Amino acid sequence: MPRIAKETKELAFKMSDEGKTTREISEATGIKIPTLYNMFRKGAGAAAPKTVTGSIGFSPDNPFLNKAREWETVKALINKIDSLSETSRQMVFEHLAKKQS
Repeated sequence: MPRIAKETKELAFKMSDEGKTTREISEATGIKIPTLYNMFRKGAGAAAPKTVTGSIGFSPDNPFLNKAREWETVKALINKIDSLSETSRQMVFEHLAKKQS
């Protein structure tokens, strides 16, 4: 399997940032769609969710990506709360209970 040229990868990431769909990126760069999915998943870091097939782009206003980013934030908050001491954790729970009522 031949490696993808650095310039081609940079073009694909740039097009993704501009909100182009995977199909448009694939047609412009010649990179196959499954390869693009793998490339974006590896290149975007922890905030990158798995994407569904089709013409859903990697744009920042994509609702699927926004939900995934929200979930990453929630998971980070849960991990932070879990790392607190028992008394601090109890204070957080009491504070959240007051906020909901």
